[in-house]
Amino acid sequence: MNRTNEKTWIYAAILLAVVIVATGLTQVATLSGTMRDEAVPGGTFVSLGMLSVYVTVCAIGGPLGALVGSVGSLFGCLIASIWVKGATAYCIPAFLFMGGIAFFMELMLKKDNSWKGLFKLGMYASAILLVAFFLYDLIIMGDYDVAAKSLPINILQFAINSLVAVPILKMMTVMQNKSRAGKVSA
Repeated sequence: MNRTNEKTWIYAAILLAVVIVATGLTQVATLSGTMRDEAVPGGTFVSLGMLSVYVTVCAIGGPLGALVGSVGSLFGCLIASIWVKGATAYCIPAFLFMGGIAFFMELMLKKDNSWKGLFKLGMYASAILLVAFFLYDLIIMGDYDVAAKSLPINILQFAINSLVAVPILKMMTVMQNKSRAGKVSA
């Protein structure tokens, strides 16, 4: 294994831990109840998990960045379930949705990493996740009450994560561009 691959895997391991911690330990329980007529515990929480997935995609990129983000979200959800009743119901959707968003972000970051582009990317990613989790609550979990109550919470969470992510992603893309320019001129 060459030096570049070793560094990439080390970054991936570190960022996996960051996503797990940001999703599972920086969470605040916001809604707890039951779904499907008391048969399934349901709950939602607010965390910085989405922000950490954005940073992971920007730092690593490609399929590995998406995989790290989605696996980190899965394990973060499992950790969150210690404190948030019903969080385990969101482990698989978090894995799938965050992985999908990570791939989407990777494609969009290549096209436009201007301030405006990053802001639009954050809003698009937030909107996609908002609809995905709402439909999951409504259709898969079969509970309109949880879907309706978690909607404003998710809007707030996704907006905050995206707005905080924009300056961080901009800083990271500037640093990456400077690093690439230094390698080209050397």
